[in-house]
Amino acid sequence: MWRLMQLRFFELAAFAVSLFLASGAAAEVFFSDARLEISGAGARSSRNCTIAFIPAQTHGSALAPRLAFITDGMNRLSFGVENEAQFANAVFVQNNSRVAFGTSKAGTQQFLTSEMGKMLRSQQLFFVTAKRSDSGKYVSSRYDNVDFDGLLRVIEQHCPFDAESMMSDATTSARERAEQALRLSDSDLKLIRWALNKRYSGSSGEPEGRSSLTLVERNYLRQYAAANGLPASRYLTNDTANRLRAEGSTLAALAPPPKPSERWNSVAGAVWKVRGRVRVAIGYSGIVSSESEALAIAVRQCRSAGGPNCKATGAWSSGCVYITVGSNTRGAGWNSSADYDETLRKCRANGYNCKPPIGGCIN
Repeated sequence: MWRLMQLRFFELAAFAVSLFLASGAAAEVFFSDARLEISGAGARSSRNCTIAFIPAQTHGSALAPRLAFITDGMNRLSFGVENEAQFANAVFVQNNSRVAFGTSKAGTQQFLTSEMGKMLRSQQLFFVTAKRSDSGKYVSSRYDNVDFDGLLRVIEQHCPFDAESMMSDATTSARERAEQALRLSDSDLKLIRWALNKRYSGSSGEPEGRSSLTLVERNYLRQYAAANGLPASRYLTNDTANRLRAEGSTLAALAPPPKPSERWNSVAGAVWKVRGRVRVAIGYSGIVSSESEALAIAVRQCRSAGGPNCKATGAWSSGCVYITVGSNTRGAGWNSSADYDETLRKCRANGYNCKPPIGGCIN
């Protein structure tokens, strides 16, 4: 008999513990008002949250089922009724249509396309109805005119969850306009992007200039905000912009000075005969970033002037180079030197009528 009483005692104790855990009593409540109760455990930057939606009215019992979300990281959530072990046959009812619900670890977009997601965003009246496991009695909760975007704004204040991805276009457009109102310069954005790329991709190099964040960088921004106890948003706020700009400035100060860009130029010339008459073509590269490019462009410019056998005279990364063509009744040719006037003088010394030289200088 005593052994039987002991077993019964431990059964009741285990049942009581299971009820305690199922009720979430061990969790800390971070927020509670007439619309929501948010609870969980752990640091703000990494916790999963249980969100119970408070009904406008209950029917049959004050212990009617409450709609609940449980977040799992930034992008997934489970939804159903709070303390689901206490209920059976849970359905939501809208416009006399009864739909069973309850999904585990759904993506945010999967939730939005579900019947539950459509219902919450509609702001129309609905009920959550279920049978209590203890009494077998059907009870229900009434939800009316739910401001889903408003509730998501509360959730993102307390949980590292991408609530923004479930908000309406009107809300996200307002956030985009608020970012634009910050009037961040391209140099500000470079520092912000520098900080984000260093933190999440490991790239410490100076990013190229852009007037906006890329989609990848906006995803980095969302992670950064959540990790720093801020709403997980893809849009810059004054707070995130100031923090990231300061981090980017530190990286810029530590970065080695950029290597000076190379500057090269070249000239090319060709002489050939057509039916006994001498022809001449020349080409100039302009100033470019490499020796090989300068040589190739000079030859290409010469060939575009008709030269079949164009050759570059060399390539220079400093100083000047000029080239010209001249001709007379006896022949034609080209001359090149490092000085404009000297190039003309050499050409005319051959008795040619000479064209103005082409070329330039690299300081």
